[in-house]
Amino acid sequence: DARATTLLQALPHLAVHSLPGSTYCGFNMMLNQPPFGNLKLRQALKAALNREDLRTRVLNGFAQIGNDHPVPPSSPYFDTEGPQWSYDPDRAAALYRESGHDGVLTLRTSEAIISGVDMATLFAEHAAAAGIRIAVQREPADGYWGNVWAQAPFHGVMWGARPTEDMILSLAFGATSPANDTAFADPRFDSAVAAARSSADMADRRRHFADAQRLLSTEGGAIIPLFFNVIEAMSNELEGFVGGTSPTYRLAETVWFA
Repeated sequence: DARATTLLQALPHLAVHSLPGSTYCGFNMMLNQPPFGNLKLRQALKAALNREDLRTRVLNGFAQIGNDHPVPPSSPYFDTEGPQWSYDPDRAAALYRESGHDGVLTLRTSEAIISGVDMATLFAEHAAAAGIRIAVQREPADGYWGNVWAQAPFHGVMWGARPTEDMILSLAFGATSPANDTAFADPRFDSAVAAARSSADMADRRRHFADAQRLLSTEGGAIIPLFFNVIEAMSNELEGFVGGTSPTYRLAETVWFA
């Protein structure tokens, strides 16, 4: 847990390693359910979230800032030229007024999501500064993925790492994917991902992936504020360790105790 790292780093017999990861935690707005078919409302909520505050207060700094698409900044295909969402309560308030929405938005989340309840609580705090009211509804972990995920209009979500950008984009946001958990459907997006998949040219592939990312960031229903670092702690007597290898269960082939 990222919040345990301060304690672990203070212990003289332990070493802590951290690597950028692609697991993300965020919030889903279902485009096929009211009121989230409203683009201005979705954009208001994107601008009403303080991502840096989440990284500092919830994950102790052990995360990368996201831009509401599932490609992390550590990826060679991350879009570095598109606009980045940042906390702007004034802009969020203006977009919220333009949306015409009024009333409390219920955000359902659970401990089934790593730091999900803490992140949702802070989101509500951030949004209040823009005049947007969010009520956090904590759900039981048991049954969350069957009863709330991809069903409730506004809910917390977590996606584990996938081996390629194509896979996570297609799986989580493809129009025909059964795992599309925001009901996002845009032929421009599907065409961009398909073009990237079929291109053998790195620069061309990067351009198509960037187009897909920008569509999700500006128009999509997912708010993806953070990508978790992979944090590992071990005895400082351990030699030969390479960060990120412990989940493979082949660690014993390469390490030894001094």
